[in-house]
Amino acid sequence: MLQHGINAAMAANPIGAILIAVTALVAVLGGAYKLWDAFTMSAKEAE
Repeated sequence: MLQHGINAAMAANPIGAILIAVTALVAVLGGAYKLWDAFTMSAKEAE
């Protein structure tokens, strides 16, 4: 039932799916940027 509603909304307004995808990408890149120093420190320790 819920899936039918989501499918109908995406069929009516596919730009919403694009906006959700771009928002998710920005969130992932922002999180990676914030954790970059911790990642590089742990990578150097592993060498």
